[in-house]
Amino acid sequence: MQGKIEIRPGRSINITIHKNANSDSIAFLIHGLGGRSAQWREQIDLLKRDYTLIVPDLLGHGSSDKPKPLHANPYAFAEHAQDMRALFNKYAGSKNHVFGHSYGCALSTILASEFYDRIENMVLIAPMPCAPSFNVPFIYKLPLFIMEIFRPLLERKFVQLAFDPDDSPDFLMEELKSMQQNPMYMIKCMVTGMNTIPCIDVSTLHLPVLVVSGAHDKLILPTVQKQFYQPIPRAEFVTISHAAHLTHLEQPQLTNNAISAFINKR
Repeated sequence: MQGKIEIRPGRSINITIHKNANSDSIAFLIHGLGGRSAQWREQIDLLKRDYTLIVPDLLGHGSSDKPKPLHANPYAFAEHAQDMRALFNKYAGSKNHVFGHSYGCALSTILASEFYDRIENMVLIAPMPCAPSFNVPFIYKLPLFIMEIFRPLLERKFVQLAFDPDDSPDFLMEELKSMQQNPMYMIKCMVTGMNTIPCIDVSTLHLPVLVVSGAHDKLILPTVQKQFYQPIPRAEFVTISHAAHLTHLEQPQLTNNAISAFINKR
């Protein structure tokens, strides 16, 4: 089932639901900045066997609404976090699990810290630290029309940082085509809005957490990922070879094997 809902007044997002009538477990799959719900396609067949899946497109992404910013930033982290709280409250069941990728991992960490008594475990793939980012690159401070001129340069840089050298050309082309559907005003607002990410003390999270990193991730270095999330008392870390920032798409079988091993322990 797929469709748009008004998750909060004036904010409509697209949600795909894979219903499992034989399970009372709910899994929330939250994509990253510039991503989309379809980036979980390689994990959905694995997870829908055991969970009902709630897979949103964040506002501005995929099939969700893409409002232009007027007097405020609708794409600030704090706004997305409010959307995910509302999503969790709407669909959470008796047993809940959270999966995040990149920026979506910071959103997942917020949920785990606030709904600690309702979330069983969490899987973080190429996770962004849940802490404010003040070092906004200069290009994101430029007027939109100038950023549009430099968009091909930004895309080339992203490919260098986020993709493994062994990724197939077809995969690269598919992701680039999707990325080009993202409005530049949304990307600018999200990057500049990272200063609203709260700093979470992850040592207070006592649920089991799996952190999956791509060995060649240059967008968020694996050392940065591990340094931030290692204080979680029950954290486990897996590094996937021949993968970068989109680990779950670049090496889906290895990623799914790590997820399955983590889940089966529970």
